[in-house]
Amino acid sequence: MDSEQIAIQFTGVVLLLIASWLLIMHVRNWIFAKQSVTWPTCQGVINKGVSFKYTVLDFSYEYFVNDKAFKGSNPYFAGSYKGMGRKTE
Repeated sequence: MDSEQIAIQFTGVVLLLIASWLLIMHVRNWIFAKQSVTWPTCQGVINKGVSFKYTVLDFSYEYFVNDKAFKGSNPYFAGSYKGMGRKTE
């Protein structure tokens, strides 16, 4: 094999690895979104909204489940997955 063929094969392997990683991340996000469809609703409060000060996400939220407070500052935005139906009780 000459060096050109080796370079082409190496590029193909790298692209395959990148595509595999992107597919795994997409499937993981879809699984997270699918699981959250069955979660019960709860009361929550956004303490700080999204304000971009020098491109830093400034966000704070709090929600309550069975009178126990949970706080966080890292919102998770996966996909919208609007095609999934919400289960009704």
